[in-house]
Amino acid sequence: MKLSRNLSSISKKCVLLVAALAGISLSSCKDDDDDKKLSNDPRVRRVTVSDFSDYEFVVNDAEGIIFNYDSLPYGTRIDSLVPYIYGYASTDLLVGIKNEGSDILSLYTGSSSLDLSKPLTLVTTSEDGAHSKTYTFDLRVHKYDVDAFDWDEIATLDLAGDTIYSEKSIKYGDTYSWFVRTNLGSWVFKSTNGKEWSKKPVTAPLDVNFDNLVLCGDTLFATTTDNTVVKALASSETFEVASLGSVSIVDGILFALDNKVWYLSGSDICSYSASKAGIRKQMPEEFKSSIASGKFKTFSATSGYTTLGYIYCSSDSKADVWSVDRYGNVICLSKGVLPVRKSPIVFNYGETLGLIGGYDSSDKLNNKCFSSKNCGLDWSGDWHKDFSENVGAIAKSGIFITSEKGEMLLVGGETENGISSKVMTGRLRILKQKEEFLNSLK
Repeated sequence: MKLSRNLSSISKKCVLLVAALAGISLSSCKDDDDDKKLSNDPRVRRVTVSDFSDYEFVVNDAEGIIFNYDSLPYGTRIDSLVPYIYGYASTDLLVGIKNEGSDILSLYTGSSSLDLSKPLTLVTTSEDGAHSKTYTFDLRVHKYDVDAFDWDEIATLDLAGDTIYSEKSIKYGDTYSWFVRTNLGSWVFKSTNGKEWSKKPVTAPLDVNFDNLVLCGDTLFATTTDNTVVKALASSETFEVASLGSVSIVDGILFALDNKVWYLSGSDICSYSASKAGIRKQMPEEFKSSIASGKFKTFSATSGYTTLGYIYCSSDSKADVWSVDRYGNVICLSKGVLPVRKSPIVFNYGETLGLIGGYDSSDKLNNKCFSSKNCGLDWSGDWHKDFSENVGAIAKSGIFITSEKGEMLLVGGETENGISSKVMTGRLRILKQKEEFLNSLK
C-alpha cells in the first residue's frame, strides 16, 4: 500500500501510527476473506535502481546497511535516483527516509527521486504496522577514477622526423618490435622489457607499408607501397619479395587469423597459409563500399572463446566496425556509431576492445577513447580512458598489451609537435587499488 501525501513534517511516531492504521484497515478487509494474518516482517528483501540494473545491492540485516557490492564508476551522478525497495510481504513496505544530519522523517512513495550522494536512513515498517527496522542506504562510488589509465614515461627512442607514414607493433615471443616508416626512413625498435630499446634499419625492395604488416607463425608478411608482397623472418629486419599462393593481385593485407594471412584481392577477401587450404570469398557490397575510402584500421582481437579480425572503416561522415571470422564471413558489427578517426590506436585486454586517439574528421588530433565490452557490437565514449595530459592527443602509436588485466606499452606516435620518441607505460588504476588493499591485509 503506497501513500501519496508528503509526510516530511511529521515525526517517526506519526509514520508508524499511519502504518498501524493501514495495517488495521488491511486486516479488517482480509478478515472477510481467509483470515490471513498481515506480515510482521519489516525487513528489506531487495533493492534495485533502474539506472544501475547491472549492479547488485546487498541488504545486510545484521548491521542494518544496504550497499552496492561493486562501487559505481568515478564521476557517476547519484543525486537524483529512484530506488525500488521490496519487502517480504505481498504488499509494499511503508518506507520512511531521513537525510544525513536531519531529524525529519519523510514517507517515500517510490516515485520521487532521491539524493543518494550521501548515506540515507531508511525506516521500514511491517505490513501489520507493529514492527520497524532502520537501515543506512549507502550507494558507493569510487572516490577516484579506477577505470582510468595512469601513464608514465619509461624510455626514449632514437627517433626523429616530422611524419609517420606507417607503423605496426608486433610481439614475437618475449620481444616487442615496433616497425615504423617516417619521412627519414624505416626502422624497427626492439625491446624485451619496455625500458631498453635497440634500433635497426629495415631493408626491402621498396618502402614497406607497415600498416599492412602481420605476423603469421614465425614469418612477417607485408606489402610495399606498390602492393608488392614481401616477407621476413620474425627476428629479421630484411624483407624479400614473396607471394600469397597463386594470387596475382593483393590490394592490402588485413590481419593474421586462424594461422592464415588475410588480404583483399579485387572484390574478394582471401586467406593464405603455406600448410592449409586458403579461403576466397566475394566481399559484401556494403563492405566494399565501406572500405572504398581506404581509411580503415585492421587488427585481430579475442572475442569470447575465439579470435576475430576487425576492420574499423572511416568515411567522411561516419565509421563502421566489421568483423571477419576464420571462415571468411564478413559481418557489420556496428554501423555509424563511432566517430570518424584516421590512424587511431586500437587495444584489446580482457573483454575490453578499445579505440583511442587518431585524427578526427577535421584532421585534428584528439585523445578520446571509445570502447566495447561485447566484442565490438556496442560502443560508447569511455572518458575514463582518454589519454591524460602527459600523453596528449596522438595517433600512429605502437601499442603492446603487457597484461590482460589492463597494462600496456605505448611506443612513439605522431603529435601536434611532430613525432614523439617517448615510450609510455599505462596501467589501470584499479590494479593499484587492489594491490593496496591486499597489502593492507598483510
